Amino acid sequence: MTSSRIDLHEGVGEVLLRNRARAELERSQWLSLEDLELLQIRRMRALVKHAYETVPFYHRVFDESKVKPEDIHSRHDLLKIPILTKEVVRSHTYEMISSIYDIKNLEEKSTSGSTSIPLKVYRCREQNAYSAAVKLRNNSWVNMTDRDYAAVIAPGGEGWRSLKGVNDLRLDSYEISVQKLERLAVSVRRLRPKFLVGFPSGQILFSRFCEERGIDDISFEWIRCSGEKIFEEEKRRMERIFSSKVHEHYSATESSSIGSECAERSGLHISSENQFVEFIKDDELAAPGEMASVIVTPLFSYGMPLIRYELGDVAYHKDDVCPCSRGLPLMSYVDGRITDILVAPDGRLLCNSNFHSRIFAGIDIQQYRIIQEKVTSIVIELVPGKNYTEKATDFIVKSIKRYMGQEVDVTVKLKDKIEPGSSAKRRIVVSHVPVKL
Repeated sequence: MTSSRIDLHEGVGEVLLRNRARAELERSQWLSLEDLELLQIRRMRALVKHAYETVPFYHRVFDESKVKPEDIHSRHDLLKIPILTKEVVRSHTYEMISSIYDIKNLEEKSTSGSTSIPLKVYRCREQNAYSAAVKLRNNSWVNMTDRDYAAVIAPGGEGWRSLKGVNDLRLDSYEISVQKLERLAVSVRRLRPKFLVGFPSGQILFSRFCEERGIDDISFEWIRCSGEKIFEEEKRRMERIFSSKVHEHYSATESSSIGSECAERSGLHISSENQFVEFIKDDELAAPGEMASVIVTPLFSYGMPLIRYELGDVAYHKDDVCPCSRGLPLMSYVDGRITDILVAPDGRLLCNSNFHSRIFAGIDIQQYRIIQEKVTSIVIELVPGKNYTEKATDFIVKSIKRYMGQEVDVTVKLKDKIEPGSSAKRRIVVSHVPVKL
């Protein structure tokens, strides 16, 4: 195995990398489905070879599975490689770093824990360049550029820096109040942004606020939803209130952009050039229209390869052809990250967008779930890690009270396992308190 540490892209600027990727993506989106699959397999084979030769974790896993890089020739051949789970990534993070990268030259990303299993991943510059280029391409499908004003309702505005914006048009979706919604409405009416982007939970609250207050002079060209599942009824309601169309986007911290709707809205176009997406049911490739587990391989994840990584989302792929004539395959995002909203006794609405980073960061836990039965009662179910202590319990209780109010009764229950509900997707927040504006 290679042992020397180098930066594969040393001396090459991020802007140059991104522009090169952007130029390629503009051309490749019009390739046929067959040509895109050939491109995917070629890039997958290169990543598998790189992982086997430079990543201790994969060298061992491939040998144990009796798989060699030269065995991978088609989508079906990938079934020979074990699926990578979040638990495995959490346990072997540093063993999964390529030996030809210095971890100091990689960008650390932490998941929000929306599936209740937070973890860290590391990205190289080329992976970041393609991620940024894909985002720009997806935005261009609805005529969105970095020169446009956009109202942003997301955790700290994170992930939307490419869009022109001002503080008055940004609302942190972690903590929403009527006063903040009022200020956002005033700013939107004054600045007239063309787009509303961010997390559906916050966007839905804003649309409900405008409807209930009789504000009927706010509209957008497009509403872009990402980070959480939006249901059809919620989508249609927002479109009616804001005289707009909803553009759905599917991404994950671990792999960045996975799929996005074009203006035709016939499904989410999979970013085939930099993502290998599988839909797996019973350890086999699912048929079109069959609900299945989403398995992704970011094809430029050379710093920390994630090969056949299980996101924990349920979706299905479509064999339809989009009227836009792009060759990129289509998928439908069925049952992804579902996030409920916590209601504080003083009426503040606390979205879970970045709850993990504010409450649980630095605490050794494997899973958690927050249950709100009533306004003044919160139950935290969690599976502790080996370094979890009673001090961590005290910190969690004090943190919840600090954010929600001292009158809230907080109970922490340590469990061996947290079972998912009726959905195949774990819900990190379950609230039985109705939201009132």
